[in-house]
Amino acid sequence: MKDYLFLCCYGRAGYEALNIVLLKNYFGYEKIIIFTHKKDNDILINFIKNIKLEYYTESINKCKHIINNKNGFLLSFHYRYIINEEILNSFNGRSVNLHPSLLPKYKGCFSSVWAIINGEKETGITYHECIHKVDKGKILIQEKININDNETGYSLFHKLISLAILHLENLFKLIDEDYKGIPQNGEGTYYKREVPFNNIINKDWSPEYKERYIRALYYPPHSPPIDETKDNS
Repeated sequence: MKDYLFLCCYGRAGYEALNIVLLKNYFGYEKIIIFTHKKDNDILINFIKNIKLEYYTESINKCKHIINNKNGFLLSFHYRYIINEEILNSFNGRSVNLHPSLLPKYKGCFSSVWAIINGEKETGITYHECIHKVDKGKILIQEKININDNETGYSLFHKLISLAILHLENLFKLIDEDYKGIPQNGEGTYYKREVPFNNIINKDWSPEYKERYIRALYYPPHSPPIDETKDNS
């Protein structure tokens, strides 16, 4: 048996990842501790409660006392907080983040949304080491997926989560084997944490760009983009 698995996760992604960890007993961790979020997360939290796992909805960055000096593995899987350097250095083990792009392209937020807006033909997922520089750690696993002509932000997000789940078992095996990964090649691109163009369609965009933007921002139950050329009252 290994020691602690710290799973930082949220929503459908977290629910499926946790199920894989529990069902595939070969991961062999002595204790699982979950860090997650309260908002819009009832399914995951109720599941955690039902199976009586230890969990916290406070940011892991405020929970150093929980992981300090413990041996284990930290996995960030669709977690909304950037895990700071102090936390990464406070336990004895490795830490890996799932990022929904082919790093170093599309570092930062809304990576799959921006890939659609920019007319990319493919994107993917990257499991990479967590370091103090966001989304710049060595790559352990990287897998591609095509972006269809009718792809939406909603459909692509869920495809990327499914792809990540598919390769989760391999990630744990690589960690067991102490695989160090490969450095990222080049600076790539970065997008900050904000809704692209403030959810507003610009009248000067080409019809093709507008169409991609509308598809990219389709993510129920969030509001669709506002067209400034129309009366939205």
